[in-house]
Amino acid sequence: MRKLPVGAAFGHSVNSTINNLKFAFHVSWPWMLALLPVSVISNVYLELHPIEPKTMPSPGLFAALFAVSIFQVVAFASIAVAWHRYILKDEIPQGFAERLRMDWTVWRYVGNTILLGLRIGGLMILGELAFVPGALLLSASKAAGGIVLLLTALGFLYYLFWLIGAFARWSVKLVGIALGRNDFFMRDAWAITEGSHWEILGLYLLFFLSALGVGLVFFGVTYGAALSGNVLVLIVTMALQTVINWGFTIWGVTLLTSLYGFFVEGRSF
Repeated sequence: MRKLPVGAAFGHSVNSTINNLKFAFHVSWPWMLALLPVSVISNVYLELHPIEPKTMPSPGLFAALFAVSIFQVVAFASIAVAWHRYILKDEIPQGFAERLRMDWTVWRYVGNTILLGLRIGGLMILGELAFVPGALLLSASKAAGGIVLLLTALGFLYYLFWLIGAFARWSVKLVGIALGRNDFFMRDAWAITEGSHWEILGLYLLFFLSALGVGLVFFGVTYGAALSGNVLVLIVTMALQTVINWGFTIWGVTLLTSLYGFFVEGRSF
């Protein structure tokens, strides 16, 4: 059982991402060419035609947004597979077609990502059921019900943090899929990361906080661009957002690859 060194793992992921960013673009530029216009057009449209609160988008708009989302998931999954294989196997895609890979490995990666999301969503719902006793007690006694709800909220907060660690541990399976392994399951990913749950949580919290910081800054930029009403400014802003999303995808995939290398292949940072 290996104990994850959080600081070393985080530093390694940052350095590895920065040092290989140029090559990451070399691997994924065909997908970026496809993603940029799709992301820019959809985001600019939504900024100029925002969906009203408490209303559903029209069926046509909903179908278009769903198609865009699926396209983005597949694109980033393809990039992730190529990046996992480059870092761990030194495999370099050759030619346009190899960079735009959409083979069975990529579809397995997409499918397991969706299954993992459903698993986490189901566990979230189960956790929310814990509020039912407190809500029922509240109608009988506000004081007792309030105390129970407060304790439940604190327990649920702890549960949320645990779920983040669980999500990261199960996600290690995705790297195995990218490498073409059919003998590495979520239960194997869970078992091999045993003993480092909270360390993995800490690692991902550092990543999320970094992403949040950049996201807040960019939200201000996007908000200013929307207020300007200048379509050209919006286009440039949304193109920049796509590039930033790509950069964080590369960083996140590098982080996940590092976990696989450390726990499964016994590598050091």
